Parts: sequence; structure tokens; C-alpha cells
Amino acid sequence: MSDFKGSSLEKQAALYCKRLGINYNKLSDTEFRQLVHILEKSKFFKSYVSQRKKRK
Repeated sequence: MSDFKGSSLEKQAALYCKRLGINYNKLSDTEFRQLVHILEKSKFFKSYVSQRKKRK
């Protein structure tokens, strides 16, 4: 996966697809967005949203 080109979000999604046996390159834009939406519910999926401006 180190040779994969894309954002950190795309790299992480591609890694999950590889582990699940899904061909990442065949995902449509809609399928990719749905995949990311589902993966965001996992505690193992890293979120890169800045916590600096988040209110307590």
C-alpha cells in the first residue's frame, strides 16, 4: 500500500478494501463516499478532523 497515490483518507479506504477483498479501483464515486461513511462508524478508522477548534 506504500505505493498507493491519494489522500490519507483514500489510502485508508483502499487498505480496508484490500483486507476485505474488494477491488478499490472499481468503486464508483458514490460507492467510495458510502464506504467512507460506513468506515467512519468504526473506532479503528482514523479521523483526520482537527480537534483544535472543537468546543468542549
